[in-house]
Amino acid sequence: MARKKPNKTDIGSAYARLVKSQRTGEPVEKVRKDGGIATKPFLEFVPKPESIVLQECLDWLHKHGFGAKRMNNGAGDFGGGFRYYGIKGAGDILAIQNGRFIEVECKKGKGGVLSKNQREHCKWVERFSGEYYVVHDVSELEYYLKGESYDS
Repeated sequence: MARKKPNKTDIGSAYARLVKSQRTGEPVEKVRKDGGIATKPFLEFVPKPESIVLQECLDWLHKHGFGAKRMNNGAGDFGGGFRYYGIKGAGDILAIQNGRFIEVECKKGKGGVLSKNQREHCKWVERFSGEYYVVHDVSELEYYLKGESYDS
């Protein structure tokens, strides 16, 4: 498969990221060919599969008074042809508490990839004052929400 030639917009956004990184001193975000970016945990813990991380995060949110639900999305052939369901890029968990909207994207403990759709959805959520977190363990979720108003 031939590689797509970058257009002016792609080059412009890459240049803008480079200039921003030079001004702030932050490293340039490495974007994969498919538009995703690699994620890595920032706390130390024993790596677990994504399904375990997801369940532990749901349990933690419920325990601390958040209304939390699993958000399913994907695609498949359901007898009437290939169809999509759910919201592209939405986090694995939708949570709300006192009007505060949170989405949590769970990744396996060793790290994963935040897809282009997930990156775009994250920006959309944050533009409307929501919170979008990428976590590799429940301890990262707890770190993000620590000190907030929830029952211990």
